[in-house]
Amino acid sequence: MTADLSQWRTFVAVAEQGSISKAASTMRIDQPALSRSLRRLERDIGGALFQRGASGVQLTELGSALLPEAVELVAAADALAARAAEVVRSSTSRVRVGTLEYHPFSAALASTQRKLATEHPPVVLELAHLPRLGHAQALRTREIDLGFSLMMPEDLDADDFFAYQVIREERRLYAILPADHPLSGEDSLAPALLSGTPLILPDPKDNAGAYEQILSALTDAGYEAGAPVRVNRSLTDALQDVALGAGWTVAAGGVARNPMPGTVAVPLPSGILAGVHLVALWRAASEDRTVRSVVHTFRAELQSRRDERS
Repeated sequence: MTADLSQWRTFVAVAEQGSISKAASTMRIDQPALSRSLRRLERDIGGALFQRGASGVQLTELGSALLPEAVELVAAADALAARAAEVVRSSTSRVRVGTLEYHPFSAALASTQRKLATEHPPVVLELAHLPRLGHAQALRTREIDLGFSLMMPEDLDADDFFAYQVIREERRLYAILPADHPLSGEDSLAPALLSGTPLILPDPKDNAGAYEQILSALTDAGYEAGAPVRVNRSLTDALQDVALGAGWTVAAGGVARNPMPGTVAVPLPSGILAGVHLVALWRAASEDRTVRSVVHTFRAELQSRRDERS
């Protein structure tokens, strides 16, 4: 039996991650299924690609010899898929976009959708409701063509899979508290003062890096959980939990300026995750001009809302 592309993709992922469990997490498949796929590949080609050990996996001589060509194969397949998608979209002008749950970004995206629908030729935005920090992963799995994420400046160029455009720089983040919280009236709030109050964060399954980055920054600033961190995939659900008194969460300025009823936003000290950027993300390999046009229109719509408020 001839090995298929998915098996070579599995091989490359395990080699890059150095761990079957990490590769399974990255590819969003369960570990037993990934292990079976890898064993089938090794059986099909007639040799072991990895040496398994307690500390992870190491490439065998055969694995080392095949890895460069496997990487090229996977990259070529991704480029071909991106090209095919671009050709299809050039005739249908459809862009799948991850949604933003908070004002004014949600309103700007809705007006972008209406405006582009009247263009000649029209561009149809198909909105996808995703976990709040799951857009990058959805781009990798080709669920969407354009997404948004909060990223630190040093992370922007760390992954050449993505092209990006900075939409907004958030100069400080906010603690979102229940409206009746004893500290809700503070002008600024050190995370240490919230120690013991349950913290609600994005699910690490959607973006483990962002989860660890936020939790680490708050811990370094003195926050001690004292209880398991609650996870919630939807920002709206997280804010509703806060309003019900289930804990507190961290959010950017857009949420703080338009708080959900039953919640208040209190600034965190300026050094905590300072300079985090809201960015538009798309696959660098596609270089899709339609996607860039959507980003340009969205930024213009967002700026018009800022001008109206000023």
